[in-house]
Amino acid sequence: MNSERLLLPIFKKIQMATSYHFAPWLSPNATTLNGYLLWSMLQINLLRAQGLIREVEIYPYFGKKWRYNTFYSIKPNKIANSHIEHQSGLIDVLMAFLYLYRDHEIEIEYSPKLKDKNGIYRPDALVKMRDMDGKEYHFLIEFERTRSAEAIFKEKLTKNEQLRPFKEYGLSEHTKILYICGHEWMNVFWRPIQYKTEPQALRGIQATNKQLELLMKKAKNLPDHKYRFLPYHYFVELNKMVWTTPKGNSVSLIS
Repeated sequence: MNSERLLLPIFKKIQMATSYHFAPWLSPNATTLNGYLLWSMLQINLLRAQGLIREVEIYPYFGKKWRYNTFYSIKPNKIANSHIEHQSGLIDVLMAFLYLYRDHEIEIEYSPKLKDKNGIYRPDALVKMRDMDGKEYHFLIEFERTRSAEAIFKEKLTKNEQLRPFKEYGLSEHTKILYICGHEWMNVFWRPIQYKTEPQALRGIQATNKQLELLMKKAKNLPDHKYRFLPYHYFVELNKMVWTTPKGNSVSLIS
């Protein structure tokens, strides 16, 4: 398939990505990490050779670059070194929406501003989806890696409860706030092919599950219709019944 048709539409919506982000979708049946990355790296190199994408500036400059943290973008762009891991995990989630819901029109907005009772709430991203019948689904995305369960609850979830009705922000009244939680032990550049084989990845997954378990205990009294929770390592399956409501029910995002 022509590389422009394959990757450029994704770059336009995601804004920046690495070969690691495309690998789960372009080589899902690969059996080794190198094989997993090969096709996405070839496609990115084709786009670079045609001048259609360029490297994203990482600042402050920290020396040697590795393929996993070499981001590319259509337009000149830059990213702070301290934001790479958070941004990378968020891109995984957003790209999953684009690949898993291909029959929907999808718009992505980074850090939208929603005024609450105490100021402005800025989730990591807003995903707007529309199906072939015109039905709309809106999702406010929060990707969490470094906060404790208590901090997430106090600094984020309690503030979410102070938001005005979603319709007042021009969103669907059925909008969901999605919390995708990892753990700082969970390297965001590990790919799903590594989750079942590498001891460090297994350790990160166990820590993530424990973190989410603690968060769910604190969130159990929140409105069930409003929130959905997901461990980060399930991002490639986010179209399935892998989400959990505050009451502990397993659900899909759309029905």
